Amino acid sequence: MAMLVFPAVWDWYVRWREALFLTPVWEDVHADLQSADPRRAWAAFERAKVACQGCHTAERVPFMNDQPVFDLAAPAASARP
Repeated sequence: MAMLVFPAVWDWYVRWREALFLTPVWEDVHADLQSADPRRAWAAFERAKVACQGCHTAERVPFMNDQPVFDLAAPAASARP
């Protein structure tokens, strides 16, 4: 797709995509992943996973969601220490 549009349009598109899917969640996700709290980290992972999968679907590359990382989930409450 990048080769079929003018560079300025492509740059705008990339910034729009990042603003829509990545920027709103990344700062909080990063902080929670760096925390020492496993519950916060897993909740952050879920938020990031949803943002990634939403972008993949919007970009018409849903096959990107068929990766093992998207199968990861927080341990059940009964399995937590």
